[in-house]
Amino acid sequence: MSMFHFPTLTVADEVGLFPFLDEAPATAEDVAKKLSLGGRATEALLGVLASLGYLVQHNGKFHLPDSCKNYYLQTVLTTGVVYCILCERLHYRTQHC
Repeated sequence: MSMFHFPTLTVADEVGLFPFLDEAPATAEDVAKKLSLGGRATEALLGVLASLGYLVQHNGKFHLPDSCKNYYLQTVLTTGVVYCILCERLHYRTQHC
């Protein structure tokens, strides 16, 4: 399944998901409306990102975990930055598992 992680992060970056969720937590419906995405696609995207630990869901709303805000918001994300985030997470997992 890891072959889907990078494309999922790339899509989230390209549609502006992380800066949007930094403004305030939002439901999947709010995200779909704001980013002009289909409902089912939005739910899938948010679900994958939450299962990977890039988002947190609480009371039906998704938000950025504090530990991840530095990666997403200190600089404009590019594919290279997203790749570095993914590599760092994979490296952490192999070092600590």
